[in-house]
Amino acid sequence: MAQGCQQNTMGEAAHSNALRRKASAGHRVREAEGLSPARALRLAVARSAGDLWELPLTVTGVRHELIGLEDLHNHLSDECITLLLDGPDGCVGGLSVDRDVLTSVTEVQTIGRVTERAPQERPYTDTDAALFAPLIDDVMQRLDMMLGGEVTAEMSNSSRWIIGYRFGAMVENVRALSLALDGYDFHLLSFDLDVAAGMRRGKVTLCLPESFTVPSSNGEDGDDCPGEFSESMSLVPAELDATLARVTMPLARATALKVGDTVQLSPKALQEVTLCASDGQFVARGQLGKADGMRAIKLGGKSKSDAIVVEEGQVQAFEAAARSASPPMSSSANLAGLSESMGASDIPAIDIPDIPAMPDLPAEPVGDELDLPDLPPLDFGEDGAEDLPDLPDLPALPDLPSLN
Repeated sequence: MAQGCQQNTMGEAAHSNALRRKASAGHRVREAEGLSPARALRLAVARSAGDLWELPLTVTGVRHELIGLEDLHNHLSDECITLLLDGPDGCVGGLSVDRDVLTSVTEVQTIGRVTERAPQERPYTDTDAALFAPLIDDVMQRLDMMLGGEVTAEMSNSSRWIIGYRFGAMVENVRALSLALDGYDFHLLSFDLDVAAGMRRGKVTLCLPESFTVPSSNGEDGDDCPGEFSESMSLVPAELDATLARVTMPLARATALKVGDTVQLSPKALQEVTLCASDGQFVARGQLGKADGMRAIKLGGKSKSDAIVVEEGQVQAFEAAARSASPPMSSSANLAGLSESMGASDIPAIDIPDIPAMPDLPAEPVGDELDLPDLPPLDFGEDGAEDLPDLPDLPALPDLPSLN
């Protein structure tokens, strides 16, 4: 009888545990539906650090903003370690971790605890990146689970941009990161961290592209699925015109342009190449460069806003290339070409006053006409020179050797 009562009690307990698990799962689903990326990040960081190393790591403040690529250097610093993140469909993101946070994660893995010693100022290495990589991957994996898992077309745009990233590699500085990133607009998620109950405080910044291609959930019905006429349509030539820059000049100068003339362009011309269809419709904006020894354009998107700030070295290289494109001309040739290109009406008249006549110089005596004083007499004494001491006798020279 007692055994039967015990079996009933155990069955009721198991049933109760199952109900609690179902209720907890339902609560987590409802919690995930209302989670923002910032809130999910708070939870993921704390749970990952606790599960990996029992490290108390608390997010104390989160700032989320949308910036352009040209503003990236204003938000990230070379004093922090800069890491690349590999995302879905070849997308690339970035992560910046300050020295305090990196040192704390390194200490807890090497000596088992966080110390109060000031972090050592030294160059970052790939070993530093490798020690921080497990925390990145665990946090990003938890974000995927909290915000809905795999990226789909049905996912909310508010959280799609943060899904699917993992640790990639370390880069040298912020400039190297900006060259690796694709796109014009980026989500910047900066959060302050409290390490080991206040023993250290630091900052981490996450930088991810605003949008990317979403894979189709149905391979047969997706937009990338080849249609009936796809093979024929792929053979149709598509002509695009690449416009390097637009220059405004007088009509007289434009009609006088010839081979070898130099036209001044904006320093941003290489960074703002515009691609248009044959009917003039804007298609995309890109950056002029080289690929496999040929001129190429790296597409950036359809945004018409300024996206990339040209560096000083690129301006100098562009000006040097422009100078080498045409042979040097003499000053007279430059003036002649300028007058021809501008036209007579474009050159302003310059009123130069006449130079007044100069007075004649007074006549000066020449040759024998010059009145010069007589030279004083030179007195060398009675013998014509002062007494000099006698010279000593020369020593006798030795006999010459015999030549026999």
